[in-house]
Amino acid sequence: MEPPSRDLPPPALSYEILDVFNLVLTGVFTFEFVVQVMDKGLVMHQGAYLRNSWNLTDSLVLGLSWIDISGLSQTRQARVLRLGRALRPLRLIKRNEGMRLIVDALLATWRPVSMIFLLALCVTTVFAIIGMAMFKGTFSRCTDVTVQWPRGRSDCSGLAWAMPMLVRGPGIDFDSMEGFDVSQAFAMPAVWDAPTENFDSFFRAFVSLLAVNTFNYGEMLVAASASTEKDIMPKHDHNAILAGIFFVVYTIASALFVMNLFVAFIIDGFNQLRQADAIERERKVVYKQFMKTVQQISPHRQPRMPHSRWRVWVREVVLPNRIYDNFFTLCVFFNITVLALFNDSMSEQFQEFYVVQNNVFFALMVVELLVAVCGLGWVRYLQDPWVYIDLLSILGAVVAFLVEESTFIRSFRLVRVLRIVNNVPALRRMLETLSMAVTQIGNVVLLMIVVFAMFAILCVNFLGNVREGTRLGSPTAPWPANPPNFSNFPVAMLLLFQIIQGDEWHQIMHDASVQPPFCTDQFPGVDYGDCGIDFGASVIMFVGFKIVAEFVLLNLFIGMILDAFMKAEDSSVEFHMTKAPIAQAKTSVRRVSKKKEGDRPGA
Repeated sequence: MEPPSRDLPPPALSYEILDVFNLVLTGVFTFEFVVQVMDKGLVMHQGAYLRNSWNLTDSLVLGLSWIDISGLSQTRQARVLRLGRALRPLRLIKRNEGMRLIVDALLATWRPVSMIFLLALCVTTVFAIIGMAMFKGTFSRCTDVTVQWPRGRSDCSGLAWAMPMLVRGPGIDFDSMEGFDVSQAFAMPAVWDAPTENFDSFFRAFVSLLAVNTFNYGEMLVAASASTEKDIMPKHDHNAILAGIFFVVYTIASALFVMNLFVAFIIDGFNQLRQADAIERERKVVYKQFMKTVQQISPHRQPRMPHSRWRVWVREVVLPNRIYDNFFTLCVFFNITVLALFNDSMSEQFQEFYVVQNNVFFALMVVELLVAVCGLGWVRYLQDPWVYIDLLSILGAVVAFLVEESTFIRSFRLVRVLRIVNNVPALRRMLETLSMAVTQIGNVVLLMIVVFAMFAILCVNFLGNVREGTRLGSPTAPWPANPPNFSNFPVAMLLLFQIIQGDEWHQIMHDASVQPPFCTDQFPGVDYGDCGIDFGASVIMFVGFKIVAEFVLLNLFIGMILDAFMKAEDSSVEFHMTKAPIAQAKTSVRRVSKKKEGDRPGA
């Protein structure tokens, strides 16, 4: 919650209250540290507190927290100590066993993943060198829009008219400059400048190709297609064939092949852990099957089925009939299709048809419910958790009849989509298998939130006052009217979510590295300015976030899902007990249960 500088206005709580909270919480963690050390010892013997890597990390965070409380990290010279604030969310990982297991599994894959990093480094290095040979110095252009090919750098001088943004479109002639709004032009010194993504040096070429790995290369492809010669203005599609071949080959070799290998090797790491504890896992599966068998033969009261002739006929003939089941499934498909056609410009005839089909489908849902209840009875019917989807859908239809229809009421009808899952056995089994991984996926989501929080705290402390850029919003303008920035923690979390979705993250990276004279390093009377961090540090921060949050944690979802399907296969392992003893045990238990019921008073 604390802003990047205390010269800024405080957030919802004053700085004094934030200091009290920080001191109290740090004192609690210090007390925990003292108790743990008194119990386990510090470091000198086996099992000591600091011999555990998680405890060592927690101690480091605790030490940096006390340095932060002392005020040393508030000076501009000791800004690096603010890194301790970004490490504080690691305490949550230590206290959650599920997240610890995931992190340990990721650390176990460091060997194959390091090989992938090395392969990606080699491929990107080779293409960076090739890109330098093909495009070095050819992306630059004059800021004077009247200087066109074949003129070049020698003609780029003096005061010239420039445009706020060079826009290309079907109505604009790139060579003659026809179609530009001249009223938006302004006077500025003519400068021979290169775009942020270029191949003028190895480092710039390498960083530019990192943006290509995430498919953010539209502007680079346009610039490469128009490249001519060094110090000569570009010409539209002058080098389109070679540029297209270069970017397509690199995209296939790196973005599609090497990057996707992360998924395979992360899953392979999880499989190695599964093989390491295969015996223990098999014991758990056998124990689970044993307890399932015990539950089957244990005495418990089953709900009594309706015994009338016509209800037995419904239960044994109508409900298992595939024609009956397929008919209602097709009705669901038809109703969902009509719901998808809802729009504001519907004709009167279609509106009448829309209302009629909704009423008919509601009647069919009620009929299906009554038929199932007649055949099974209410108690047996409600034992299936999937029927609650039908009940929720009927409830939404009833509410739509009683209350004026709105967007919220119509959202209840979306529940009908889940009826398809209920009526299609293959989809139902798949969803039940995925539900087995809810806990693991929840741990991955929680781990992602921790990683997001760490990077958000880091960005708020180092980039919270950076001036407005191409994609980075102004820190003084409120969101959402202003593009997101790193001025506070919630907006920083939102911007990081945009970055992980590939929203021109490379431009945000360049905006975060703005340096004088394009910014003010320190405003008068305060200890902050609107400049960013060094370009190299910005590359490390943003590329590191993309690798950890996107290529590792997002791909971890796939590993969790595959692990759930593997566990589903493991659950098919049968407990080694023949059917005869089970049947005999069931008969004996039922006989004893009936005898006890007969001995009860009043039975």
